[in-house]
Amino acid sequence: MTRTRYMTCHAKVGNFRTHNNLRKTRGKMMSRGVLYTVTGISRYTGESYLSLAIRSAQSIKKFLPQIAIAVMTDEEYIQQAREVKCFDKVILKKTELLGKYQMKVDWIKHTPFEETLYLDADTLAIHNMQDIFDILKYFDIALPRASFRKKASPLSDLSSSMILFKNTPEIRQIFSMWRSEYLLALEKNMDAGDQGVLTKCIYQSTARCYVIPGEYHFNTGLPCVAHGPVRLVTAHKKNYLEISQRYLNKSLSHRAYFPLLSTIYVDNADQTLSGLPRQSQKISFKD
Repeated sequence: MTRTRYMTCHAKVGNFRTHNNLRKTRGKMMSRGVLYTVTGISRYTGESYLSLAIRSAQSIKKFLPQIAIAVMTDEEYIQQAREVKCFDKVILKKTELLGKYQMKVDWIKHTPFEETLYLDADTLAIHNMQDIFDILKYFDIALPRASFRKKASPLSDLSSSMILFKNTPEIRQIFSMWRSEYLLALEKNMDAGDQGVLTKCIYQSTARCYVIPGEYHFNTGLPCVAHGPVRLVTAHKKNYLEISQRYLNKSLSHRAYFPLLSTIYVDNADQTLSGLPRQSQKISFKD
């Protein structure tokens, strides 16, 4: 069995096709874009996942106004999705939801893009993140590490809440295998998660896989660390976007974020290379 080449690297800034040109490619495969798959109501906020995806897409457009954004949804939400301006492509899909993650698992391989950044609906952009697509110059698929891990392991699960991928036969095969294996997992446990299944499918492929840094997938509900600007956050609470915008990038030095303490601790170790004394700072916020 050949395992995935699994490594990290730095990415450079990429170029994006214009919004108008992307609109002209309807019916054809678009070159690059962001994808959401939504239906139902969030148990965290009580809002529809479509409403969360609209908020997410608007935050993406603020920093990447030229990027194409597509949403896949069902008949219940399709009309509402078509009425908002933040989606360049709205796709009607159907699925029989046996498990809570099956919609994503069923639909993601039908992306309209050659290069896709899939995001869960509760993802928000707070800083320019256009360089993320440059990962695909060197890798076939990229995901962050899962926020929750059953045990410490060098092969711990990857998170399916953000998936950056090329639309190639090999990646579509991974997604097909993901669906098949997930349905088998549901037969044993209707609450089965999808992330461990996807991680296994990727590891067993020959696809080149990259682990996305935490600054591009910052979970505001859990303790996290960062260095440099935080680009994308996951925020279940409505006011976490404001908190993220006001406080997370107040310092760009090494920092540790503790939501239950409403505190960010900063260590300017990186600035000592410039001859500055090493200092710590405490940033407090209220949620």
